[in-house]
Amino acid sequence: MLLAASGCATFTNADVAAQVGDSDITTDDFGALAEEYFANPDVFGTAAPLDGRVSGEQSRLLLGAMARQEIVNQFLAQQGIDASGIQQAFKDSALAATPIEGMSDAMQDLIASIDDAPRSEAVTLAETPTIDQLRALYADNPTKTGLVCVRHILVDTEAEAQSVLDELRNGADFASLAIERSIDPTAADLGGAISNVDNQCIPLQTVLASFDPAFVAGALAAREGVPSEPVESSFGWHIILHRPWDEVAESVGQIHQPGDSGAFLFDGFAATVEVNVDARFGTWNPISGAIAPVG
Repeated sequence: MLLAASGCATFTNADVAAQVGDSDITTDDFGALAEEYFANPDVFGTAAPLDGRVSGEQSRLLLGAMARQEIVNQFLAQQGIDASGIQQAFKDSALAATPIEGMSDAMQDLIASIDDAPRSEAVTLAETPTIDQLRALYADNPTKTGLVCVRHILVDTEAEAQSVLDELRNGADFASLAIERSIDPTAADLGGAISNVDNQCIPLQTVLASFDPAFVAGALAAREGVPSEPVESSFGWHIILHRPWDEVAESVGQIHQPGDSGAFLFDGFAATVEVNVDARFGTWNPISGAIAPVG
């Protein structure tokens, strides 16, 4: 069956539907699961094909789930974790005596990989990094720690933001300039730091769920000790800086404790692994962990 998606996503005979890191999700693999997915509307809420075409939105949901499965699998492999027993136990309990029990192994594996319960249980088995390993992750990309440890300066206009950036590049101290220039009401007390009450860093998952998406995108793109280009959000214009490691090392170490560290590492991996989606389906959004339509 040749599937064709309505809207912004159209299936063709292209070999690759998406790439996650160095791995491909082939069009053949996607097509096989899509046949099963659209053949079970009572289970998945899918709409029947119309004139040989299927819903672009629902196709993106399926391909996005397959991308998340690959992200989970790659993280577990990187950590040396065998989650097969955890996933099988999930199938034997949560999927038993449901319509999914009679579906293909590929469909059951997909659900067992991305469901929150088995995934959360599996990532707790990750080994807690040493402080030197955390330092290396932070130097490569602070987001890889699963934490956000930033300062920002908020102003009203892009021109003001550019002026702030120019001052920073000429040697101005970020915290001092935040106190002087930022319109964020907490800047005077915190020097532009965005932190929890008891820690200098905020879990990435909290930032993804509660912060302005444009600010989040800017924070994900920023690097340690380097002021970002101006970032526009619904609050104004920001300059964002991941704080130097020496300022936050103790805080990062306090959060990365045995049993807890794996969840932060997974969040950091999921937010930073490169995911490319065939433009016929859309584009990958690392903030939502889903495929967004083009345009």
